[in-house]
Amino acid sequence: IEGKTGVIDGFRAALANETGLAKPTISDLVVDLIHEGLLVEGGRGESTDSGGKRPTILRFVPDAHQIIGVSVESHRVTGVLSNLEGKITAQHYIEFEPDGGITDLVALMRGVINGMIAQLEAPLLCIGVGVPGAVDTTTGFVRHSPYVQLNRLALGEILTTYYQKPVYVGNNGELSA
Repeated sequence: IEGKTGVIDGFRAALANETGLAKPTISDLVVDLIHEGLLVEGGRGESTDSGGKRPTILRFVPDAHQIIGVSVESHRVTGVLSNLEGKITAQHYIEFEPDGGITDLVALMRGVINGMIAQLEAPLLCIGVGVPGAVDTTTGFVRHSPYVQLNRLALGEILTTYYQKPVYVGNNGELSA
């Protein structure tokens, strides 16, 4: 199923075999993904030795949506904009003094995110944020981040409310691993 470019190319039957899902379930999922623009039908494949209808090839559309990634470091907030294959199309960063406080740092993160949003070429799917320190990744709650003075902050909730998109927050070290 993996094509030359490392993205999913295949047929519904092959996807069913690979995932263990029933063919009707795969067909329903494929229809949904086509409607969302994440898959397109790309012509006909070869029929099998036993004959039968030639399968329709499915191709993943990496440019259907874009993703913003943000990394908070001790003196800088860096953002990248990428497609669904991880190809970075833009970068933006803002330097700061480490004693600025929570409000200033959240404002800087929003500045970086807004810089990426201004360069969107496809709909934004989600935002990922990495911060140093202890983070509850299920809620996006920053428990303690001493280097950048983020403590007891519902960062995921704040950014999700502001941007109306899913925001995933994690520890920088864990995310890079």
